[in-house]
Order: sequence, then structure tokens, then C-alpha cells
Amino acid sequence: MYRWINLLGKFLLGIIGIVLISCVPIVLFQVGSLFDFSFYLRTIFEVCKSLFLPSEWHLSYLVMQTMEIIPISISEYLKGPYLYSMTILIVSLLFSLFFSFILAIFTTISNGPVQKLLLQFANILTAIPDFAYIFLIQLAVVQLYTMTGLRILSFYSLGGERVYAAPVICLSVIPAILFYKLLVLLFKQELDQPYVELARSKGLSNVEVLIKHCTRNVLQSVFFQSKSIVWLTLSSLFIVEYLFGIEGILHYLTNDFSPKGITFILLSIFIPFFLFYSIVENLVKRGRLEKALCLKGCEFRS
Repeated sequence: MYRWINLLGKFLLGIIGIVLISCVPIVLFQVGSLFDFSFYLRTIFEVCKSLFLPSEWHLSYLVMQTMEIIPISISEYLKGPYLYSMTILIVSLLFSLFFSFILAIFTTISNGPVQKLLLQFANILTAIPDFAYIFLIQLAVVQLYTMTGLRILSFYSLGGERVYAAPVICLSVIPAILFYKLLVLLFKQELDQPYVELARSKGLSNVEVLIKHCTRNVLQSVFFQSKSIVWLTLSSLFIVEYLFGIEGILHYLTNDFSPKGITFILLSIFIPFFLFYSIVENLVKRGRLEKALCLKGCEFRS
């Protein structure tokens, strides 16, 4: 019972924090006043009231050519730009995790010089800003096109056409590097555990030990430490959307920069990730508890 109350408290605090942050811009950018606290409180009240009124669940889309404001329902936003952006984000995270996992296995089983070279190269890549990778990938594709006439990627979304491959690849670079460095560190820590020596004594190779015995513990640790990587990737998603002309979350956030619009958009990002991490964390902790109780029961019977 306490676990659910604690979870509900964190969820409510997250919503309150989003509402408070979403109401700040309209107060700060008022003409003739630096910060009107009473106006800020009224804005918070209006946003909170709109959360409980289904008739207010819509965004406002500004058409720059005609300066016409078009209301967009939340369901239309979720099925269109939100789903588009989240698809790019989730596929990028999964692709980067898979690629970094394979490379981390290879690095862990490699000899000293190769391992050191790969880690140093990863450190160099970490120092390069994320938007630089986008330009480098675009230049490489354009150069290949001028040399061979082969266009392997589309870089811009025009006329309602949606591009996926190029944004996914560009967005995957930074999380892949971070996941790679984290996985290498965790694999090294697991190799020092006593159960690894036991597995090796049974004739298992290093690859079999890593995949069959270490991977489960490593992936659990990666999950608990992945929140910062996910939020960093989410911030990079906005850069990718802007450079690729994607009408996604950022496009609607800039077109409806009202407290209510900011609140709804941030909640649409916060709620799925909060539910995902909360559910998986409870499952992992329950599995660890059951395993610990089983081990204690075995010790007691022996």
C-alpha cells in the first residue's frame, strides 16, 4: 500500500512541477512587468481548471501565412505529430541500445590495445556536440549521392511526407555512445563477481559468460541508469525535428506557446515514461525480492 501511495505522490508532484514550469514563460515575457506573482497564480488556476474540462483539451496551431489560429484536438495531436516524434525517439533508443550492446560485448572480450583504442575513440565522440553528427551524416550522404547518384536517405519532410531513417540514425549517435560506455563499465564490474569464475570453471567461453550470465544483471543496471540518457535523447529530438523540418512535438510546442499548450505537451511526454519506468521498476524489484526469499528458503532448508 505504501508503494502505491509513494508512486501516486511522485506522479502528482511531477504534474504540479510541469504546471508550475509551464506558467512561467507567459509571466516573464509580459510587457511592462518583470514578474507579476498574482497573475502567475491566476494562470496556474486557469491551467489546472482546463485539465479537468474535456472541452479545453486542445492545442492552438498558428498558420504563419494567414496568422490564423486553428484548434487541434488532443486526440489529433496524439495520433499525428506526437506518435511521429515518439516513434523516432523509441526506435532510436532501441537501435542505440542494441548497437552499443553488441559493441560492448566485442570490447569486453577484446585484448588490451583494441579495447583501449575503442574506449578512447568513444571518449572523443562524446566531446562532439550532437548537431555536429547530423551535419556530418548529411554531408556523407550528399557526397555519396554526388559520386554514385545513389540517395540512401531523405533528410527533409516536405508535403506531408514523413522521414524516419535519417532522423533515427542521427538521433541514435549520442545515446549509443553513452550506452556503450555504461555497458562496458558494467560488464567489467560483473566479470569480477564470484559466479563468473564458477561459470568459467565449467568450461564456458567469455562470450557465453557475458551473454548467459552477465547480461541480465547488466541490463537491469542499465535500465535504472538510463533515465538521464532518455531525457538527453529527448532534448536532442527537438534539434533533429528542427533541422529535418519534422512537424512533431517541437513544431506544435512552438506554435502553441501558451501555458495550457505547454502543459498538455509536456504531460504527453511525462506520463508514458513515468508509467513505463514505474511499472518496470516494480517488476524488477519484485523479481529481486522473490529471488532473495528463494535463496533464504534454500539456505534455511539446507
